Amino acid sequence: IHPYAKATWTLLSFVYKTVINQIALDDKVNRLAGVIREIYQAAIDADPLKNHGTIGKTLQRMLMQTSECAYFIREYAKTKGFVSRAVKNQLDPVDAKIDVFETTFNALKSDLEHKATIQSSIAVFRILDTVAKIEETLVLNDLPYASASYNIKLGCLPGSRQEILEAIIDWVNDARGDSTQSRIFLVTGVAGSGKSAIAHTIASYFSDQERLGSSVFFKRGATERPGTLFGTIARDLADSDSQYCSQLLAAVRGSRSLIQTTSVQRQFESFILKPTMNLKMVGPVVIVIDALDECKDYEDILGVLATELDKLPPNLRILVTARAEDAICAKFEKSPYTWHKRMEEIPRKSTSEDISSFVDRELSAVVESLEHRWPNGQWRKELVSKADGLFQWAHTACSNGPARRFEIVTSGGSVLKDLDALYLEVLRHSFPSLDDEFLDSFRFVIGAVVVTRTPLSIHSLDALLHTGTMNYSSQEVLRPLGSIFSGVSNDTSPVQVLHTSFRDFIAHTSQSDKFAIDIVLSNGVLARSCLETMILGLRQNICHFNDRFTMFSDISPEELSRIRSEFLSEALQYACRFWAYHLSAAATDTSCYLPQMEGFLRCHLLSWIEVMSILQKLDEAVSSLLDLGTWLSVQPNLRVIAVDAIRFIRNFFHPLSSGPLQVYTSTLPFVPTETSIYKHYSHLVDNTAPLILHGRDRDWSPLLFSLSHHKRAITALAFSPDGTHLVSGDLDGNVQMWSLDTGALAGSTIRAKQSPGSTVTALAFSPDSAHLFSGYEDGVVCAWD
Repeated sequence: IHPYAKATWTLLSFVYKTVINQIALDDKVNRLAGVIREIYQAAIDADPLKNHGTIGKTLQRMLMQTSECAYFIREYAKTKGFVSRAVKNQLDPVDAKIDVFETTFNALKSDLEHKATIQSSIAVFRILDTVAKIEETLVLNDLPYASASYNIKLGCLPGSRQEILEAIIDWVNDARGDSTQSRIFLVTGVAGSGKSAIAHTIASYFSDQERLGSSVFFKRGATERPGTLFGTIARDLADSDSQYCSQLLAAVRGSRSLIQTTSVQRQFESFILKPTMNLKMVGPVVIVIDALDECKDYEDILGVLATELDKLPPNLRILVTARAEDAICAKFEKSPYTWHKRMEEIPRKSTSEDISSFVDRELSAVVESLEHRWPNGQWRKELVSKADGLFQWAHTACSNGPARRFEIVTSGGSVLKDLDALYLEVLRHSFPSLDDEFLDSFRFVIGAVVVTRTPLSIHSLDALLHTGTMNYSSQEVLRPLGSIFSGVSNDTSPVQVLHTSFRDFIAHTSQSDKFAIDIVLSNGVLARSCLETMILGLRQNICHFNDRFTMFSDISPEELSRIRSEFLSEALQYACRFWAYHLSAAATDTSCYLPQMEGFLRCHLLSWIEVMSILQKLDEAVSSLLDLGTWLSVQPNLRVIAVDAIRFIRNFFHPLSSGPLQVYTSTLPFVPTETSIYKHYSHLVDNTAPLILHGRDRDWSPLLFSLSHHKRAITALAFSPDGTHLVSGDLDGNVQMWSLDTGALAGSTIRAKQSPGSTVTALAFSPDSAHLFSGYEDGVVCAWD
């Protein structure tokens, strides 16, 4: 409330009592009292607007005037009797003062109403603008996005790689006039040759020029899905260009299936091509795509980049870096608008000078000791020579620790000219004293880091691998390897391989010697660790919800994120999501996993479903159980529990995905009595759940799904060849796609026609399941991506 209001109300309280109790009060004063009451109420009603424009000043003047008027009435009322007041009125004209008060009040009220009207109009426009911004945020945030932008710290050293950097910058600016048809600048080279540093530098340079449209840095195991590329580019372009943002919203608004599509071709056409079709762009816009070879299944991206870019505005320039893999080079060589630069084409002298500068910077703190051992810069010459043009070799060598470790690098004997040899030397000198127990721990920990589906911190690795039973912890294994892994300097950062070449090295015995890991065995170790983690950590109502009927719709995203962080450790979350993946990637001999698997299925299955519901990953839960069913094909007693669990999630997918504890309150009470789920878990039914006295099913119904969404009769059905989806069409021309894993809708309604003859009469998939065709009553056929 306005600061004047409280004091004013105190005065008015006296005035109103005076008006009521003093019957002889003049009518005119009585009328004035009524006016100031209306004014006061109007001021209080308008109080929420006091911070808008000049309305606050008007409110303040109204309340001040009301106070003055209240003082006047109070003084007036002190004169007792009508005659006495009449005499006083002759000496001090009260009527004139009342008229002035009324006139002033009316003017202030009019002023308030006028300004409030104007401010309301302004507020409406602001609200509309805010709603538009909210819509923009909600729609665009649903587009796939990879948080993998450039990092200025990972760029080239100042003054290094000048030749290729200038060539790229000139190409972007079309300085030489010979890149009119070139839309892509492709940089290829071996692992560790400095391609990514160039990409980071170019992205940073054009970001400073406000010419960077987007940058995406693929990294195996972290950012590797092809379906995130064009969504990321589209969202970045929308952030920097309002016109593009409007066109993008127009292209995707109202189409959930389009927003969530994983089809690279459809994403390019809808997220990039269509919004830029009529876009007026002045000056170059640069997009950087680094390490394309580390993108999983990059063939679709290659197809778009090599054949579709001539449809885009000519000033859109794309820098792509990748290893010189045959598929990548062959595809781009056929493209008429690709400029290909190979790292090995850069003069050796220039590369050596750049590596020398890098070595000087990285070893500036130990130059004195190095000069003492190898005077006249001999240490530098040796390092540059043995780097043999590979920046990653130089980086690994310089990050290797104290100066004494360079003795092996610069000593005589075999010449170390590749990363594999350097990795081996780093490992040997990081762990000079090896015994079988340490090697076992090394393979245990490093194998887990290499095969994990998402990076884990040292703390979470220890929790997941239960290293407390080992002689060496994850910390002891990883701390000395800062030249190979990131995140090893503390216990809370995700640990990741710095360069993909280490994965290739460590998995081959011929290259990594006794340090080699077995990928299949490492997956088996993680599978067993995941099962142990779930058995030890899962329990009913793990997040301690007070209300058994809590719904996710009642919990804000921020609060749900906090609950997950507080009650579900990173190790437990990882175990719940990826145990089945590691089990499927492990050896086919199932006997060593059966005791844990039996304990998990018979005692912890519903708690796992509860956690997957909280993580909102029930679709992954079905996929995991399907993999488990295949894996348990020779264990019928356990396989039946997995199959029942699949039916359980499918039958009750909607309630399970609606709230964290619905598994015990709204689903378990209705499970058929002869199923393994009922036999093992019926005792967990919540006491607030409904009690079914009669008519309960004994076994699962032959009906797998009841897919209810169409309003009119269904006229066509089709299964995808890969068996993952069903599509249905109806009399009104609506087409729905359903997930056969969960029975849930996969995307929004597809509707091509809204006119007579729109009835869907036929549906069919292409053999690769990538396209859907719908036929209509009037003879029209539509193709969908």
